[in-house]
Amino acid sequence: MLQRLTWIALRHASAPRAPQPKTSKTKKNSNVETYKDRINTLLLVATIIIIVTFAAGITVPGGYDDSRTHKGMALMVKKFEFQVFVIANAVAMCSSIIVAVLLIWAQLGDLNLVRVSLKLASPLFGGALTMVAISFMTGVYLVVSNLNWLSYVILIMGLIFVLALSTLLILFFLPTSLNHRMLRYIFYYPFSLLLLISKKWR
Repeated sequence: MLQRLTWIALRHASAPRAPQPKTSKTKKNSNVETYKDRINTLLLVATIIIIVTFAAGITVPGGYDDSRTHKGMALMVKKFEFQVFVIANAVAMCSSIIVAVLLIWAQLGDLNLVRVSLKLASPLFGGALTMVAISFMTGVYLVVSNLNWLSYVILIMGLIFVLALSTLLILFFLPTSLNHRMLRYIFYYPFSLLLLISKKWR
């Protein structure tokens, strides 16, 4: 992590890049091998997210209506929190499916394809994780909404977590160069915090 943060800092400072030596075919194959564990791990987590979001979409909070007029409809379908839950759950599932397909492409063995697949899959994977967190937060909030203090605690905890997760993901997927002065100023403090944490964990 510290190496990536250092690399991003150098890119933001517009530091000159050293010339890249030509890589042999054997070295390219070894580079592909180094990506395999990352690809398999991401594919496993993406598959788990697909399963979890599918199950959450079928067993919705509050259950279904058994009346004749609205049979099979969700009982809380008109509540705003439920609508947020459904949208977040659907986005998480669709994003995870796309991530899984991209990672299957990455297993074909071509180094350029591996890099492109990971570059496309990583932001979608981060978005899926964020949507899962939002879906869980709104789902639990709906279930305990009759108890005000508990629902507010869940809501506040969820918002803090989503904010922290979004900050980490933005820093991770931040463009390698920022020309806008204001953006550099905005991301300076969270970037410095991550750098400090990385140094302490070395």
